[in-house]
Order: sequence, then C-alpha cells, then structure tokens
Amino acid sequence: MLMSITKNKGLIINGADKSDMREIEKKFTKNNSNISQLQSLCEGQSINHKGKILKHETLFKEFIEVKIILGKIVSEILSHKTTKEVTNGPAIEAKSEFLNDIDFAGTLKEHMTFVTDEDTYNILKSEGECIRTNIKNLIREHSIFKEGAPTNHPFILEALEIYQRLNRNTEAAHVAIKENKPHQAMLYKNIYDRKNEMIALIKQHKNL
Repeated sequence: MLMSITKNKGLIINGADKSDMREIEKKFTKNNSNISQLQSLCEGQSINHKGKILKHETLFKEFIEVKIILGKIVSEILSHKTTKEVTNGPAIEAKSEFLNDIDFAGTLKEHMTFVTDEDTYNILKSEGECIRTNIKNLIREHSIFKEGAPTNHPFILEALEIYQRLNRNTEAAHVAIKENKPHQAMLYKNIYDRKNEMIALIKQHKNL
C-alpha cells in the first residue's frame, strides 16, 4: 500500500467486489443466450422484398460477423484499468482509524516491521520524524482510489443499448409466433437495423 502511494501518488486498492464487472458480464451473457434463440427464429425463413428473396439465415451470418468485431472492441476497452477516488466505505474508515491511533488489535504498541522498495524507504526516512509518524503523514496526504474497468465507457453503454433492443426484438418475434401473427418481415428488419447500428458504432469508434 505504501509503495502504491509513492509510485502512483495515491493509495490504489483493487476493486475486489468486481460488482461493476459482474453486472456488465451479466448483461452481455443474457444477450449471448438470446443469440441462439435468434438463430432458431431465422432458420428456413425468408421474405420477398421488391421481387427479391431475402434469407434470414444469410442476414444472421452477416450480423454475427459484425457482432464478433464489436465484441472484440468491448473486450479491449474493458481490459484497460481505471481508477476512481474512494470517499466513503471500509477503506476510508480504516484510514481514519489508523490516523487516529484506534488500536483494536494492539498492533500499534508493538514494533512495526515491513518490507518496502527503495523509493518508499527513502521518503519515509527523509522526513526527519520516526517512520511510524511518516507513514501516517504519507497516508494522510494522499487519496484512496479503487481500481476497476471502464464499464461506463460510451462504446460499452451504446453496445448494451443495441443488444437490449435486439433482446426486445427477439421477444417480440416469440410473441408474434404465439399469437399466430406474421413475424418474418419484422424480424428481418430488426436484425438488419441492429446490424447497421453496430456497424455505425464500430466506424465511430475507429474514427476517434
């Protein structure tokens, strides 16, 4: 932790709960499970548009090719680490307790032994106070940050919006089938629109 302060100019903790990533993964997993339903809906289906036969399965394959590209971009974005300042919670409480000598375990009465790198050691020794006091000063003067993934990245949010629209389209097709209503034209148009939305998003990302 102390080495993190001297290296990163702040105390960076790992986002151990990973709640933001779990929520994103849950949303993408739901979409992937619906893809198999969409594939089943497309099997053997076609529409006649201006005298031309348009096959749903051909469109579905094109859609999947674009989706794979989009998925790679999503994975690449999520692989980058972000840091967000922590202003409340257990980490802040622990910092306050340490700085105020709240000693639940009795450790402050014992000798403090720790291993650190040379830069941190030099900073702790150069302040002219005892190391314990310098550690407190170092922690007091720096903020705490939580490390995570950019789950609120505009590309991620827009990709999820497209996927959620696709999920609603899939559900609408199932409802139409149950009600014995024609669904082929609606299904084709929805897949076509979602594919083009993904293409537009990919192009926008590459042009940034």
